[in-house]
Formats: sequence, C-alpha cells, structure tokens
Amino acid sequence: MAAVLVFVIVAVVAVKTFSYGVWEAKRQNTEGAAFAIILALGNVVLAVRYLVKYLT
Repeated sequence: MAAVLVFVIVAVVAVKTFSYGVWEAKRQNTEGAAFAIILALGNVVLAVRYLVKYLT
C-alpha cells in the first residue's frame, strides 16, 4: 500500500514540475525547461519501477 501512496504523491509533484517546465519553455528558457521536464519524467519512471517491484 505504501508504494501506491508514493506513486500518487510523485505523480502529483511530477505534474506540477512538468507544468513548470512548460511555463519555462514559453519564457524561452530552454535549458531550464528541459531540466524540469526530464526531472518530472525521471521521477515518474522511478516511482513506476518502485511500484512494480513492490507489487511483484
């Protein structure tokens, strides 16, 4: 059950981080936008790995 809670929390934070990356991209800050988007996607990938490992 803890893995599901971790996944939900990480997903919420990743959505906010991704939206910040899009906002930075609109402001023409490509390096900051790329970093924020990659950070958000990386966090989701790690949370999914943890969830799969926990459930199997």
